Amino acid sequence: MTLTLTTSNTLIANAFADAAMSGHGAMAVAVLDAGGHLLAFQRHENAPFLYERMAIAKAWTTIAAQRSSRLQYERLSARPGLLPSLSDLSDGRFLAVPGGILLRTQEGLVVGAAGVAGRSGGEEGEALLVRAAAAAGLVGDAGEA
Repeated sequence: MTLTLTTSNTLIANAFADAAMSGHGAMAVAVLDAGGHLLAFQRHENAPFLYERMAIAKAWTTIAAQRSSRLQYERLSARPGLLPSLSDLSDGRFLAVPGGILLRTQEGLVVGAAGVAGRSGGEEGEALLVRAAAAAGLVGDAGEA
């Protein structure tokens, strides 16, 4: 299965609807395919423009490492000297902070990643993305299991 633009847009619409019902502030959401290419992106009109790059970077870090950006953050906390090297190697795209999740099929195949930036960008944002992915027919993997 390939992650489609339609499914990506559905996930993002679900995330923004969930955020509106939950009272989250301005945010940005990005969806990348399994190759790390941007499929879909949206941000609130009043969100800082930096949220765009942050959401994409969190998703990119997740797909590149094949684990959530939060798990990358936790793993690299013990090795702080490695983070600048990973950032350099990835031309600045590697952002190991909470807010990026893997997107899987119901069978467990990784088809992409999603990233969120904003007031709901940490573990709360990951939970929002997991719910949005489920509503779009995907399994959001934030790495708890």
